[in-house]
Amino acid sequence: MTDFKKIFLDTSPIAYYLEKSELYYLNMKRFWKEYDICDYVTSTVTVAEYLTYPYQQNNLSLVNAFNSFIDGMNIEIKSIDEKIADKAAQIRAKYKSFKAMDALQLV
Repeated sequence: MTDFKKIFLDTSPIAYYLEKSELYYLNMKRFWKEYDICDYVTSTVTVAEYLTYPYQQNNLSLVNAFNSFIDGMNIEIKSIDEKIADKAAQIRAKYKSFKAMDALQLV
């Protein structure tokens, strides 16, 4: 076991797990087991990115699954404030290929 204290979760790993992705579900399941003693963090960007499709499809079971997963895993959700937005802008200025949402997740 690696000595991580906090692990930031982007949207994709959560989606792979919750939607039982054929390619990545088992890898994510192993990940949760291996790093079960770590603290997980994500941001409000992940909430907005993940929940868009379930709301478009009026799939409340996926919305509930997401919320239950976040609560059950005790994942901290960081809000985006002016300081984070400023740092994200600096990242985008330096690394032109980053999109705004990705830069916000990096901070």
